[in-house]
Amino acid sequence: MSNSYLIREKLLANKNIVQITAGFENGKPLALDNQGNILKYDRTQWIKHIGQARYITSIQGAFFMLEHKTGLLYQWKNGNWLKKDTNHEVDRIYAGSESTLVGVNTKLGMLYKWHNEDWVEVPKGFEGDVNSAGVNSNGDMWVATRGGHVFRFQELSGQWTFVLNVSY
Repeated sequence: MSNSYLIREKLLANKNIVQITAGFENGKPLALDNQGNILKYDRTQWIKHIGQARYITSIQGAFFMLEHKTGLLYQWKNGNWLKKDTNHEVDRIYAGSESTLVGVNTKLGMLYKWHNEDWVEVPKGFEGDVNSAGVNSNGDMWVATRGGHVFRFQELSGQWTFVLNVSY
């Protein structure tokens, strides 16, 4: 591989970053560009890393990605992306606190929490498409919908609460 190719790849990688997660190897961030390339920060610039993804995220130092074409879940371990065998398909992933990963299947309208190396369904108690989701330190799942609504699922009670209708 020529030096001019590497320089060109580094320059291209500096554009169109759509997602970022911190604390990868030696505290450096990972990013995702608008073409699904996984990028890592190297001293002063972004360079291509192994793989392509739809989403990347991290929870307590563990890095996850949804593979670009298949949507399969992978975790970064020992210098490679290792496929996780799961019973449910998701097309989006979000990080929560307390090492909780949230998965969304937008086609089926399903929500999942990562538990014991697999997705566990969370009963959806609202209408609308999920725009973003996370879990706080109490184990409550917070969900923002494309319609500007925010909902909270309290795991202890098993109840959803409408929290906010966002309008500007």
